[in-house]
Amino acid sequence: MLRIVPLALGAVSAIDRIIVTSGQSLSALNTLVARDVPLLAVGARTAERARSLGFTSVDHAGGTARSLVAHLGVASTRERLLLATGQNLGLELAAQLRAQGHRVTRRVVYRTETTGPLDQVSRA
Repeated sequence: MLRIVPLALGAVSAIDRIIVTSGQSLSALNTLVARDVPLLAVGARTAERARSLGFTSVDHAGGTARSLVAHLGVASTRERLLLATGQNLGLELAAQLRAQGHRVTRRVVYRTETTGPLDQVSRA
């Protein structure tokens, strides 16, 4: 079993779009970024959760990191992307987006912790 621990979003300069690879990222972003900054979610469920939190310009890819890269394509402008992700996640995605010409700031906004073994009742 895992517990999600939101982390403070480190300082970021101006951003043009937020990329989230998990709905877990949204909890950390919820009070820290403007709701009108365009947000690209990994999939439809994460996009719906972003809308429910008040993000007003939400798009989504097909549910995988690969689909995020394909959705953004090769950068036609030097759009500044904030990649909000979990600890030890998103490094390869950030590298792929940079290879396509995007300016990416990756920030870890949550981590997972184990909660320990299940109790006897839960195991039964």
